[in-house]
Amino acid sequence: MIDRVTIAVGSMEAMVTFYAAALGIELTPREMFERTLFMGRFGDVELLLCPRDLAGVDAAVNTIQLRFLVGDVAAAFARGVDAGGVPLNAPTLLEGAMHAALRDPDGNSLELRERAPA
Repeated sequence: MIDRVTIAVGSMEAMVTFYAAALGIELTPREMFERTLFMGRFGDVELLLCPRDLAGVDAAVNTIQLRFLVGDVAAAFARGVDAGGVPLNAPTLLEGAMHAALRDPDGNSLELRERAPA
C-alpha cells in the first residue's frame, strides 16, 4: 500500500494552487529542513510537495505518471486546466470509465480516472 507520494516541485505556489483546484487537496505548509513544504491528503494517501533542490531532483520532465480516482473527470480536468495545467488528453470514455490526462505546472503527467459508483 502506498502511504505517501512526494512530488519534487520547481514552482511551489503554482503547484499548491493546481493540486488544490484540480483535486481538492487541502495543502498546508510545514516547516522542515529550514524550508516550507506542503502536505495534504488525497483519500488514504498523503501528498507532499517538496522543493526540487531539497529533494535533489534535477529533471526536465517526470518519468512516472500518477493516476488519481476522482468523482467527475471532466470537472477535475477543467479545474486543473484553469489552475495552470496543460491538457494532454481530453476527457473520454475508455474501458468503461471516463479518463483524461494533463500536466501539472511543473510538467508532471497526471491521469484522471472516474471512480466507479459505489
